[in-house]
Amino acid sequence: MARIRSIKPEFFRHEALFEAERETGLPLRLAFAGLWTVADREGRFKWRPRAMKLDVLPYDDVDFAAVLDQLADRGFVIRYEVGGDVFGAIPSWSSHQVINNRESESTIPARVTNASSTRAARVIDATTTPLMGRERKEGKVRSTRRVQDEQADEGFALFWDAYGKKTGKQNAISQWKKIHPDAELLNAILQAAKTYASSNEPKFRKDPEHWLKQCRWEDEIATSQPTTNAGQADIFAGAI
Repeated sequence: MARIRSIKPEFFRHEALFEAERETGLPLRLAFAGLWTVADREGRFKWRPRAMKLDVLPYDDVDFAAVLDQLADRGFVIRYEVGGDVFGAIPSWSSHQVINNRESESTIPARVTNASSTRAARVIDATTTPLMGRERKEGKVRSTRRVQDEQADEGFALFWDAYGKKTGKQNAISQWKKIHPDAELLNAILQAAKTYASSNEPKFRKDPEHWLKQCRWEDEIATSQPTTNAGQADIFAGAI
């Protein structure tokens, strides 16, 4: 069921999303905005390309599975599995969408990044008792923090896989939380980490903690784009 969502003017000037669309030849901008209407109040959705296409790009002759894959490769969405089922999530959702309190709670399990493959994923309880006054406000704060923590975990998991050197994970996580990247910065870090990993064997790479602490992704960006001064948009409008 499609839902009403909002969009900010900055979205139409999102340079990274435009470049991704130009590189792939796929309608990524329209598709990404359409995903917001498919996602539930936590920014999650069932990864069902054929069914989703009917809500997002019903008249376009395009492989929607390829569209989702390209968005995932660039960090705009995250693909994960729970109990054999495939789901998706929009990392920056809570920063850019204001959800109507009357919208139904999410029934889609959150992605758990620190659990073993045999452990069941934690599912957000959709049957909580309504809170009143200060208790209700505190509950909303805790819920927002929970979502932000989950998104931080998801972003770090993508970085950890892209970087490839599996040392000092807890220190790297602590440094990641200090950076707290939004989706646009996350995309830049992931691309830089992949470039760095492809050109350096693990034994020659910096520890992930120091690479993050020293903002080394900026070096990779500068090396890969030496002739341009074009900046990224200040505000990520992907999940607006």
